[in-house]
Amino acid sequence: MKILEIVDEIELERERQGLTVEELCKHAGVSAKTYSRWKARKSYATLAPLSCIMDVLNLEIKVVKWGAK
Repeated sequence: MKILEIVDEIELERERQGLTVEELCKHAGVSAKTYSRWKARKSYATLAPLSCIMDVLNLEIKVVKWGAK
């Protein structure tokens, strides 16, 4: 999954949980402007703020080796 797809999944989960962008960002300590830029594809999410957003939504990133058996 690419970083842009992760942001799309985060957005779906935010909506599913009934959180506004402002609520999500406030709880995660990430500016709403930063989040909006991710959604608009004007900047890429970096790991630290992305991780904070995902923590609020009870999501996780898993790192796996491609082609691992």
